[in-house]
Amino acid sequence: FGHMLSVSKPVMTLKLQPQGSLALLLISGGTGLSPILQALRVAVTLPHRQLTGFTSVVLVHSARTLHDVALLDDIAAALAAGGSVTPTSVHIAITGGEKGGRVRAPFPVTQSQGRITQGSLLAGLWGGRTGMCLISGPQGMLDQVGQAVRDMGIAEDMCHLLEA
Repeated sequence: FGHMLSVSKPVMTLKLQPQGSLALLLISGGTGLSPILQALRVAVTLPHRQLTGFTSVVLVHSARTLHDVALLDDIAAALAAGGSVTPTSVHIAITGGEKGGRVRAPFPVTQSQGRITQGSLLAGLWGGRTGMCLISGPQGMLDQVGQAVRDMGIAEDMCHLLEA
């Protein structure tokens, strides 16, 4: 009567190992935030574990509504664990029709309305840095954002996609 299931924690197999002076662009949509949060935790503490880390980290998360923005306390904890060694910026894009309201986060955050591929938002947040990118979200988002990131000049071998 029933089945036995084995449950384990998610394990990221991608190794975040910066080579030279690289920045890290983390982009998530919806539930794709979970693996990105794990990458954020690793990225902001790299300088503590080795001689070199990322020059900066940019986290961009996309949610349908303000209510859908989750894990803000977890993002805050990851940022606090990294101290001020790795400059990190966070941006939240609200894609649904909901207008007004602000993300209330225990860390500095910028916010926009609409898709992150809209206009030059993503390129403006990245600011022409040289680096690598990790994108996690639904397949449609991976396709659109992956192309936008390549159009910004991030090499395909430096851009990793995780379907969530």
